[in-house]
Amino acid sequence: MRDVKNWKTWDDTLKEWLQDPKFRRGYERMQPRFEVAKFLVGIRIKNNWTQKQLAHILGLKQSEVSLIESGDRNLSLKTLQNIAEACGAQLSIQFLETAKT
Repeated sequence: MRDVKNWKTWDDTLKEWLQDPKFRRGYERMQPRFEVAKFLVGIRIKNNWTQKQLAHILGLKQSEVSLIESGDRNLSLKTLQNIAEACGAQLSIQFLETAKT
């Protein structure tokens, strides 16, 4: 039997990986996609919808919802606005200055 006391949590693992500058840059570059994915999954869970049901509401194919939720779809601003409107949400985009490396 495995000793689960020594297992790392996802947060601990992520903190460790983020120490690598190359990983951190890639992770930060993907962060907006992760936020969209988290939003859609949250909407689905809250409403007990399948991807197919959400796709119908959004006017997309189920396969497109799957790609968005996995972070594998680059979305246009128009698509993001349509998603927000269809889900009864407001889209907010902000630019944050980062430290120069």
